[in-house]
Amino acid sequence: MEFLLLGFVLALLGVLAYFFILKQKPKVESRKDSAQEAEEETKEPKASKSKSKMKPTKKATPKVKCNTEHRLYKNAFKGFHEPIKDFDIKPGYIGVCCRDGQVKIFKINNFEDQNFKFIQGKLEREEPSAVAISVKGDTLVAAGSFDHKIHYFVLKQEKDKKLLVEINTFSQQHTYAISDLACTPNCIISSGDDMDTTVNVWSHSGDILATYDMKQLKNKRMAISGDFKFFSIATWIGSAKVIEIVSDKKTGAFSKLSPAMDLSGGSQGLACVGFRDSNEALTCCLDGKVKYWNINVRYQLKEHPIIISQSNFHKEVPNCCTISENYIVFGYENKIMIYSKDFMIVDVIENAHANEIRKMVVYENYLLTVASDARVNVWALP
Repeated sequence: MEFLLLGFVLALLGVLAYFFILKQKPKVESRKDSAQEAEEETKEPKASKSKSKMKPTKKATPKVKCNTEHRLYKNAFKGFHEPIKDFDIKPGYIGVCCRDGQVKIFKINNFEDQNFKFIQGKLEREEPSAVAISVKGDTLVAAGSFDHKIHYFVLKQEKDKKLLVEINTFSQQHTYAISDLACTPNCIISSGDDMDTTVNVWSHSGDILATYDMKQLKNKRMAISGDFKFFSIATWIGSAKVIEIVSDKKTGAFSKLSPAMDLSGGSQGLACVGFRDSNEALTCCLDGKVKYWNINVRYQLKEHPIIISQSNFHKEVPNCCTISENYIVFGYENKIMIYSKDFMIVDVIENAHANEIRKMVVYENYLLTVASDARVNVWALP
């Protein structure tokens, strides 16, 4: 009897313990679940690996295209693989040098021809900084950016074609790169760049004939009159020194360089200088002042050049400038601005090049321009 009573009590305790465990288990799980939820709420959501590695996309800058649809656009000298560094034009010919060392002389019959005949050569292991050609179009001189020397090319017949062949390298006389070259019938003129403020005059055989120091802080670009009588250089001084290239009256040989006159620009340095011939000049100052000059004066008797007209472009300081028979032309950034000689706007060519225009030259009733692209553009003047 006692054993039955003890068994009954133990069974009852087992049943009670079982129900107690069942009742307590959900509470433990619920506390665990609530703890997990609280932990998850306090944690910051993790960004997915794919999103964290993605960089914000930049909007592509639209490439500026040359405005070949403009009514004044006529043609272009093309076919270059690298940007053009410089060009020079003489009656019937244009010389061009390219960053990859390629040099060419094109024959010009009509600027609106579909194809231009040319003769080419190569400046080996160098990048040209400037180029000039002779009046007859049979000689090309190119300046090396690295060796600071002048390389002299002539036309030669090799087998069944003509080539530009380098026959002489002049000695190094410039401490910086040569910014500009001029090839006249009796001499070659080279202008130093930046801190090299010297101008050297050479014979066509490579002998130094004269050296002139501008003594005006940094040199920029050189401009030479179409008749080879004067040249000037835009410097960090606000006035332009005009230098005369004096030739022997009997032989026509180079004689000397002689200071002729000063063209006062403005309160700051000069951006560019331009000539038409030995009668007209143009100065553009960094403060925006632009002056058109009559330089047909008796400078030997200390007569001063005369300002014909002037204007102030304020912030639109030209990169380059030139003068035609009827117009004054400026390159500002990548556009061409054509003015009358009393500074009335005639026409503006937006996006004349893909980037900043570095040089412009008037030839007959056309304007030739170059930037850091692989073409020389030809425009008709109005």
